[in-house]
Amino acid sequence: MRKSENGLFANTASLLICGVLAGVVVAAAAFPLVALSGLAAKAGGEAFGQLPDELTVKRTPQISYVYASDDKTLLATMYDENRRDLSLTEIPQMVQKAMLAAEDQKFYQHNGVDVKGFARAFIANKTAGEVEQGASTITMQLVRMSLTFTSTPQNVLHATEDTNARKLREVRYAIALEQRMTKDQILENYLNTAYFGLRSYGIYAASQVYFNKEPKDLSLSQTAYLVGLVKFPGDQDKVEKRAAAVVRRDYILTEMQDLGYAPAEEVAIAKAEPLEIIANETPNGCVQTTIVSAGFFCDFFQRWWLQQEVFGATKYDRERQLRAGGYRIVSSLDINTQDAMHRNVIKQ
Repeated sequence: MRKSENGLFANTASLLICGVLAGVVVAAAAFPLVALSGLAAKAGGEAFGQLPDELTVKRTPQISYVYASDDKTLLATMYDENRRDLSLTEIPQMVQKAMLAAEDQKFYQHNGVDVKGFARAFIANKTAGEVEQGASTITMQLVRMSLTFTSTPQNVLHATEDTNARKLREVRYAIALEQRMTKDQILENYLNTAYFGLRSYGIYAASQVYFNKEPKDLSLSQTAYLVGLVKFPGDQDKVEKRAAAVVRRDYILTEMQDLGYAPAEEVAIAKAEPLEIIANETPNGCVQTTIVSAGFFCDFFQRWWLQQEVFGATKYDRERQLRAGGYRIVSSLDINTQDAMHRNVIKQ
């Protein structure tokens, strides 16, 4: 919906959102016929259980690792999105509960939409004339994130613009998604898809980038800090943004205490814990390889990969496979021999 199209159409969408959420059948006489003909059929009643292709994608882009022949020495990491998926059983309960406390406290009770929360936020935002409250459930957020993976800028715009049509579309898809997936599957996908800032997607990458740890090793304070970034992930390399993130961490810790997810004593300790944030973005590609002497080999490997038709029909497809396929590649490079050759070259 464009701003130029606001007015009667937007107001009709607003009323329809309330009607759909509350399950109320609104009399046709309440709407002008011209508005009903397009919106009610398309946004309100269109195949409610139907999902677009973007929401049936089973795997998000994954980081690929290139190792030396010893299968231990990491030569390079390659990615479009720094992400490594974890199963829900690999994600600590503390992380799961912190995310629920921060983003969707009624996640396991609703059917994809928090009706009361949505209506409350809708009225508050309508009264204020701007967005003051959000009411997107974890399921609705996953819908939005999944739709932004589409290839066209227009589709990305539709998935992120702040319009009533977008909200209604998210509601419809969220309800449909809950009929296709279990709550645990949705939460797992969300924790692996969410953006945490500093080019880190998913809780695994975020744990590595901000604290150089795996999720299972995070403290309560670090956990609350990370899940708080999902709401405001931008510019986390700036000091003032870090301060705001700490304030949100404390809010989430309080919510966890109130919900019975963490005892008061542990929350008090977590709030007092100083955060040593590394904020070290994962190296990407051959230029940023951590093994200087292996730089040329990394370039050679990348050129070789792009020539292999088995990895894709076009060079573009092959590069996407390398940077999004989540491969663990063990190369033929003997790191000891390579280091010895590198030292000899330097001496000459």
